[in-house]
Amino acid sequence: MRRVLWTRQSGDSLAASLREAGFELVEVPLVRFAPPAESGPLAAAVRRLRDGGYDWVVFTSARAVDAVVSEAPEALAAARIACVGPATAARVQEAGYRSDLVPESANAAALAAALAAKLRGHERILFPRADNAGATTTAVLTAAGAQVDDPVAYRTEPDPEAPQRLAAALAAGVEAVVFASGEAVSQYREVGGPLDLPAVCIGPVTASAARSAGFDQVRAAEAPTAAALVGCLKGGPAQ
Repeated sequence: MRRVLWTRQSGDSLAASLREAGFELVEVPLVRFAPPAESGPLAAAVRRLRDGGYDWVVFTSARAVDAVVSEAPEALAAARIACVGPATAARVQEAGYRSDLVPESANAAALAAALAAKLRGHERILFPRADNAGATTTAVLTAAGAQVDDPVAYRTEPDPEAPQRLAAALAAGVEAVVFASGEAVSQYREVGGPLDLPAVCIGPVTASAARSAGFDQVRAAEAPTAAALVGCLKGGPAQ
């Protein structure tokens, strides 16, 4: 397969890797991102981070990294950094820092469990999050004894033009749809995306979401990396 549907749920670096490997990406953004309804909580938390008020900062998306960096890029020097996966860690590196913790499985549950195992209790954690995500991560870290501040870093909202764009892309012809998160699967389903295309997924958690949504043909990359996703698109086994 060479011409694939890309929902633009993940960052530009993953899309660039797919294009470099020779795939034509038909881009159909299903959601759009917006600043938080109230900017004060995030700004105040980033100031505390910059002043040494947190032991860890936790990122479950590259977009959250961007939100913190846009407030005060130097703030990331003041705490250890935990990232959900390689793409988010790469964004931290682009900002000039390194990640202290990246779990083997690139999902929020694995990140929360890995960090909780490192905590001694009473650590202060900053967890900038999307408006519609993060409750489980906060709960796990709080149960481990941490004090967690989880301000909204950005909002997601449906893109009103998504159904028309999706219909046009399908009419032009695509061979598969690529998903980089379970959230993208849900959004695709909500706008009426067909389930008879192969679903090529960044990892087993996303693949499970695709199967639950009703896809019959599901492929999962062996690792949550661009190279593994390329390999999966080039003929990884269906699961």
